[in-house]
Amino acid sequence: MGGNALAEFGARRVSKDEASKQYEIVSRVIGSLAGAEPPYRHEMVRAYRAKKDFGDLDVLVDRKLFATYPTEEILSAFEAAVGQKLPYHKNGPCLSIGLPLDEGYLQVDLISSPAHEFDFTRGYFAWNDLGNLMGRIAHKMGLVLGHDALRLPIRDKTHLFKEVVITRDFNQAIELLGYDPKRYNEGFDTLQDIYEFATSTPKFDPQIYALENRNHTARVRDKKRPVYTAFLTWLDEHKGQVPEFQWNEDKLVYLPEVFAKFPAAEKEYKAAYEEYHRNKAMASKFNGNVVAEVTGYQGKELGEFIQHFRKRNADLFERLESLTDEDIREAIRGENKRYKADTGPSLG
Repeated sequence: MGGNALAEFGARRVSKDEASKQYEIVSRVIGSLAGAEPPYRHEMVRAYRAKKDFGDLDVLVDRKLFATYPTEEILSAFEAAVGQKLPYHKNGPCLSIGLPLDEGYLQVDLISSPAHEFDFTRGYFAWNDLGNLMGRIAHKMGLVLGHDALRLPIRDKTHLFKEVVITRDFNQAIELLGYDPKRYNEGFDTLQDIYEFATSTPKFDPQIYALENRNHTARVRDKKRPVYTAFLTWLDEHKGQVPEFQWNEDKLVYLPEVFAKFPAAEKEYKAAYEEYHRNKAMASKFNGNVVAEVTGYQGKELGEFIQHFRKRNADLFERLESLTDEDIREAIRGENKRYKADTGPSLG
């Protein structure tokens, strides 16, 4: 996505009508690859209806297509359809292919999506940058609105321990953020319509979109998004006309609202949090510092012994919580004696 993967081959913008014609080619090729089976699910990512031209053509495709056919075979099917060799670029789940025009190419991005995530991805990528704009509201609630699900991350400072899936139903996800799914599914004619919808949640706060309030990575990325920067201009023009929700810095205060609507997620969250605290407690009892103090090992030797100890004492870790610090140290000493007997003299 973004339209630049094939720029060196002369990829260019096309009219809305031309984009529709090219999508017909894409759809025919994908259909031909299915053979006698039902065609692989695929759909052109929706853009606002008044959009006059396209820099690329984004098409969601069921991941089964990519699991069934290697890139070369998919490319060959497109080349056979247009009667010539085509430029392409593969980047993770996205295969970009240049379809020929009278001059240059139209970049077509085939975006792989697992069947169980397809509908959510379809919602997230639709209507230009709207998924990204709504994602800022999710972030302030301590959530992540991604292309595949609404998630609740559990972090240890900057380290991500685990993510709990809140929902894979896109309508439910945006409703939690304060948006009207019915209005969303009616679609949008103009960018103005999209911006009005983005600001329609009572939770909207224009300050969370300002580039100076974004981290460096997000700021660099969003500066390159014309729809995002145009939204900032639109907000300046509509000061005092949009909600200015006051967010609490403590994102935990929004969890009761989340769990009231998604009780199953609360159970998973509590289980994950218990696991997190259990792992943290275990790490305080058995870690590199403790092993080094008992054995004298450092560096590579320390790492090798820890790996050996974990492999030989799996049962100990299952009952680590019930052991005293001295129990653990004694186990390390005992294993180290056996280890030295097997590997020769050590520093310990």
